[in-house]
Amino acid sequence: MRFRHGTQVARRESYDPVAKALHWSMALAILGMIVLGIYVSRLSPSMRTFRLFDLHKSIGLTLMLLACLRLLWRVVRGAPETLRDGTKAWELVVAHLVHVLLYALMIGIPLFGWFGASASGLPMTFYGIADIPRVVPPNKELQQALLQLHDFLNWLLIGLLALHVAGALKRHFVLRDATLRRMLPFGDAQQQVGFKDEKTNSTLQEHRVPCRLSDRNDGQRPKLDDGKV
Repeated sequence: MRFRHGTQVARRESYDPVAKALHWSMALAILGMIVLGIYVSRLSPSMRTFRLFDLHKSIGLTLMLLACLRLLWRVVRGAPETLRDGTKAWELVVAHLVHVLLYALMIGIPLFGWFGASASGLPMTFYGIADIPRVVPPNKELQQALLQLHDFLNWLLIGLLALHVAGALKRHFVLRDATLRRMLPFGDAQQQVGFKDEKTNSTLQEHRVPCRLSDRNDGQRPKLDDGKV
């Protein structure tokens, strides 16, 4: 067991199902949002374009809420210990910084998009069900500045996601540890932890001291085999 902020938290070898569901559903939604954002930004103004932008805003706000929920879940439930074998100190620092920035962008990008859309003065709806309130008054210059920042942060997000994926693949294929496998939505946690280098098992086999039972079942303790027949 370990303690976080005075609360007892069970040490786990794998992420729990809620954390996995949030991770992969958000990953797919973010990729879809990036593609949709690039596509819509190249369309000429029309009612179809307006509706697609409205959908883009709705999904963005949903992702922001899910990011807040995911962050809260991580604080309350904790996360498996970081695997450090084979990694340098600066790599761990970079990985931690990337994680922090990803959470900040998953919350910040929709916020700046919301501010920019509010400054446009156009109506916004949440999946056509309810109106999205404006958080800033209409202002053309402010709208352009906020949407430019929104675009820049999206490209920064793409770069950080690339680093995140590259780090996970390095751990899986080069370091051969369980970092990626324990976040996969399938597989056994014990098998995931035992994924570490296959050489470990061969080394143990080489250094294992063979033993055999005495030929007679006389209740004596097993004898160490000195290699002689």
